[in-house]
Amino acid sequence: MSKLKIFLIAGESSGDYCGGKLISSLKKAFKGQLILSGVGGTYMKQEGFTTIFPMSDIAVMGIAEIIPSMFKIIRLINFTAEKIREFNPDIVVTIDAPGFCFRVIKKVALLRGNGTKFVHYVSPSVWVYRKKRVYEMANYYDLVLALFPFEPKYYKGTGLRCEYVGHHLIENSWLGNSGAFRKKCLIDKKAKIIGVFAGSREREIKEMLYYFNEAISKFISIQKDSNDFVVVYPSVSEEASRMINEFNSRYSFDYKVVKVSSYEEKIDMMNSFYMALLKSGTSSLELTFAKVPMIVGHKVHWFTAFVARKIFGVFKNIKHISLTNIILNKKVIPEFIQEDCTIDNLVKGLIFLTDNRNRDNQIANYERAIKKINSDGLAKPSEKAAKEIIELQT
Repeated sequence: MSKLKIFLIAGESSGDYCGGKLISSLKKAFKGQLILSGVGGTYMKQEGFTTIFPMSDIAVMGIAEIIPSMFKIIRLINFTAEKIREFNPDIVVTIDAPGFCFRVIKKVALLRGNGTKFVHYVSPSVWVYRKKRVYEMANYYDLVLALFPFEPKYYKGTGLRCEYVGHHLIENSWLGNSGAFRKKCLIDKKAKIIGVFAGSREREIKEMLYYFNEAISKFISIQKDSNDFVVVYPSVSEEASRMINEFNSRYSFDYKVVKVSSYEEKIDMMNSFYMALLKSGTSSLELTFAKVPMIVGHKVHWFTAFVARKIFGVFKNIKHISLTNIILNKKVIPEFIQEDCTIDNLVKGLIFLTDNRNRDNQIANYERAIKKINSDGLAKPSEKAAKEIIELQT
């Protein structure tokens, strides 16, 4: 079998992890010479992937949030497009991060005339955005790989093929070692750990920490066993750790900032949580797999929220933003979004999670959500994704 050149782009940590799984499966599935290039992070680099610039350079979300970095992002879009043309790949695979990826693809669309195939892995949230985005994608892409079984229906009649391959999180064992995590972080085995996921980007962390920390501080202060609580902040970078430590200096509750070095350590950490407070995103699905009771708080810059609602119609036709709630089509995880994301509401949500009946109900529904995600019994979604990609050139 001849060589196969694939250019991959991941724009954030969840896409990087998905990309790492994909690269591993591509290596197993393709028996010829596999040549890879593109943009990725830690997990993709662990598979021998070389990134053309740090993935963190494009990890920006939101309209108001992206404005200060706009010229840098434009430069990186042009640079990435130039590198794709130089590489002249057989296949380009963009992973999530549609804001960056779609702009790059538009600049290299002429390569389709030379036989280059374009794949987008992780369908954008077309149930949130206008369906017009799907028709626009059909002008540039040959294939979309969807993580959830309900997604392909949104592509019917658009001319763009969408294949459900399953969610890569299914491939993990979620029975972590809570004791190992507690020992490593010097946390008493009887302590009730509250996991806090404020986001992976600097602006996200700055925006959410105030609301999350104020709520946690108030919640712990009214608990009879207040001394038994420890707050754990998973950190994605040294800069994020510094920001959290600096911000938390004003609070009296016991906390740890934890930088996990592998996904196995992350699963150990999640299995130690008594409850979690988080911004919506992939973490909510990870915590679902780990069976952690949780609430979601989500707040963005007011201008971003205004444009998203008035111009793009985001949230106009949806009831939930947490993936588990969307999959089940009911509010299993309490959500406090934008104006509802207040300190008092978050405190009420945390108190809700101390009731064993509420905790048990959430966990029972998690099982139903996981069964729906894996409705086809896909043991290795990344292997199915790799097969779909390779078959484009065979």
